[in-house]
Amino acid sequence: MTKRTVFRITTLGLVGLIIASGLLACEQFLRFKQERIRRSDQLDPGLVRHDPLLGWVLTPNWTGRHRHHDFDVHYTINASGFRVDPGVDGQSAPRRAPSLAGSSLVAVVGDSFTFGLGVNDGGTFVAQLNRSGTNGFVNCAMPGFSTDQEVLLIEREVLKLEPDTVLVVVCLVNDLFDNARAFPLQVDAAKPHFESTASGLELRNTPVPEMHKPPAEAAVDLPTVVLGPEHGHTLRARLTRRSELFQLIEGSVLPQPDRTAEFETRFRPALDLFRAIVRRLQNDCGPRNARLVLALLAGRSYVEEPSSVSAQYQEVLRQDILRELIEDGVRVIDLAGPMRRTWTRAQGRWFHPHDGHLTPEGHRVVAQLILAAGVR
Repeated sequence: MTKRTVFRITTLGLVGLIIASGLLACEQFLRFKQERIRRSDQLDPGLVRHDPLLGWVLTPNWTGRHRHHDFDVHYTINASGFRVDPGVDGQSAPRRAPSLAGSSLVAVVGDSFTFGLGVNDGGTFVAQLNRSGTNGFVNCAMPGFSTDQEVLLIEREVLKLEPDTVLVVVCLVNDLFDNARAFPLQVDAAKPHFESTASGLELRNTPVPEMHKPPAEAAVDLPTVVLGPEHGHTLRARLTRRSELFQLIEGSVLPQPDRTAEFETRFRPALDLFRAIVRRLQNDCGPRNARLVLALLAGRSYVEEPSSVSAQYQEVLRQDILRELIEDGVRVIDLAGPMRRTWTRAQGRWFHPHDGHLTPEGHRVVAQLILAAGVR
């Protein structure tokens, strides 16, 4: 072996060592950063309490602080167990507050996006709708709820407010998947759920036990539900799960296959159950002379990363809901599509980058779209 060959081998070895050291340093830095972000999520205790019918509800008259790498905000809950809008009088008794006299009452029901996780009381899109000077809007959202829990909440509490309109905001990220589950994907608690039977919908897991997720349930995450249990055994999935650096590369560089046909088949049971739940909600609202309106809201990836797997499955759900519920005579407002098109032009900061919920600017955009759709 010549000296030149030895030199080349040594040089290549050093270059490889430098590259490996750099990749390891990047991996360690990304892990440190993600752990610091995770630890930054601190919510004052007591926001929610157990409920035997709904799983959990907001604690009346609670106020507290929520700190995160992305935000530092305060939440206030009124005596009725709903989030306060500081610009509306009588929030402790929203049935027909004096400031809402002569206007229509719109009860807005949804999950943490509608509740406004990550923004102060006056920053939610419900609060911004009230500042539009049209109707009176009441924020009846519960963080972590899926559509089945929302229907039970509407039947037990919301219809007592005698709303003219019930606006149900459907989060395409996980609502339809949680409808069939006794333990939601992103909450460590039990919940009720409906099961379709020959005689119709039947409520299961009620009274809801006050308990943490069993290990088997805790092991199920959103990618497993979306892509199937076999997904977790692929090399790509294992690398994504174990390496922060590969997650970054996988999400922004590696091409994503088109899984539309696969999703249309896999999600059929979830979509059928959702459709049955909405029919029940139609039957609830009709006799009370309350208009039912659904609004479809997508997550950050749908808006900002249209080619991602997350965007693909949300698009499949969006298209199916728009097609089938309109056939059923349900009014559906598409917030997801217009948000994507507008963001492509405007490139605003509508979602918290790490937490994923809407920013105050994102809530403003949602409020504008709801008003433009004629929910006034």
